Amino acid sequence: MTLVSPFPQESASYDERKEKYCCDKPNLLKRDGYYVCSNCGETHYRVLSDLPTKTFSLEDERNRRQTEKVYSPYGPRTVIKGTRDGNGNYLKAEDKAKFKRLAKINRGLINGYERNLWVSLPKFNKMQTQLNIPKYVSDDAFKIYTIAAKRKLTIGRSINGLLSAATYIALRAHGITRTMSEVLKVTDIDRKDLLKCFKVLHKEVLPELKLELKRFNAFDYINNFRERLGLSMECRNMAIKLIKQSYKKGLRPSGKDPKGIAAAGLYICAKLNDEHKTQKQICKIAKISEVTLRMRLKDIEKYTS
Repeated sequence: MTLVSPFPQESASYDERKEKYCCDKPNLLKRDGYYVCSNCGETHYRVLSDLPTKTFSLEDERNRRQTEKVYSPYGPRTVIKGTRDGNGNYLKAEDKAKFKRLAKINRGLINGYERNLWVSLPKFNKMQTQLNIPKYVSDDAFKIYTIAAKRKLTIGRSINGLLSAATYIALRAHGITRTMSEVLKVTDIDRKDLLKCFKVLHKEVLPELKLELKRFNAFDYINNFRERLGLSMECRNMAIKLIKQSYKKGLRPSGKDPKGIAAAGLYICAKLNDEHKTQKQICKIAKISEVTLRMRLKDIEKYTS
């Protein structure tokens, strides 16, 4: 009997591996970052990268070292760009030769992990400044990213995507109600890439750190929306009482976006307190559509009237 190779032909790196077959007719597919047999359900190995394999012959190594960029705008460096030092003084020929030797030694001592951090740390600091999040949250976010870099999860994935996903995970773990759209606003990636990196970090890194992501409800979003809309505390308290009353009378929050319920409660109470806000203003803050807001308004009015 002829066995069919369990490895897909699109991935040349897995064709060359000689592993025992999991069943008579193995068929490996990519599921949640792993190769899984669709016939027996056995999980084989993790998908590291979809990029083509690279060659690392002696000739390629020599060419790479000769053409490698020695001056980087990020991180520590031993290369001085131009003919002046930090004080503006002209460098002598012997000083230039000394720094050239130091740069060569430095390139031989550092590894890929250090180079990755030199590039990612300035980008991370810029992102945290734009988001204006607490320091303890940013420390946890960068710790998540460093673990991912050590495990080589950055191969085949963008640095901005992993940094954004680590920041979003840290915000969720500490119970800070910042939406994914707010994180995407300060980065140059799309929602799909952020979700892919989020799944990888949630599966590979969070079990090691023993972090649990908090599930936000409507009451968690009310304080955030109230402050950004400039509403009074009386309006906030009325909105919480209104939503609790609707829950007691049969409104089920499962399957509904908690941001929509919180926005609807604030919209009703703002009208009652003569703090009028348009539906467009509230939807812009809550990151929901006006149709969703009107549907939640009907649900709350149905159970509170």
